[in-house]
Amino acid sequence: MRNLRFLTLFAVLLLVLGYINYNAWAKERTIANGQTILLQLYPVDPRSLMQGDYMTLNYELLADLEGESRTMLVTLDDDDIATAIREEADPIAADEHRLKLYMRPNSWDTITVGTNSYFFEEGTGRTYETAVYGEFRVAADGTAILVNLRDEQLNQLDTSR
Repeated sequence: MRNLRFLTLFAVLLLVLGYINYNAWAKERTIANGQTILLQLYPVDPRSLMQGDYMTLNYELLADLEGESRTMLVTLDDDDIATAIREEADPIAADEHRLKLYMRPNSWDTITVGTNSYFFEEGTGRTYETAVYGEFRVAADGTAILVNLRDEQLNQLDTSR
């Protein structure tokens, strides 16, 4: 009986670690191989005494979103800046890209893409005051990972990369 408990615990531990590693691998793969998509930001940047310096991210293309869809289709211009065209539909055209949408925690009426905040090192806030775009890497299924912020001239703002 004792061996069975040990084996069960060991199997559960392996499953949990496997799941965590798979998710990390999938995110790294999206960052390395995902489509670059830039989303225009609404400027908001509070400071949290508990969390440090950060910028709250709101995206212009979500401002007029209506309906209950969890996926949005966008097209990209020559600079990879996204323009919303419609909510999810199948099939999609070759020049369209999916973006998965998420409800923000503790705010059931607010939808976001990827993340709704960008944390940066204390004292470097001035670097990010010129942020106009969020730079994402997006997988084929629409999963978006924020990798940087960019200014109006599309220059990357993250000084640590």
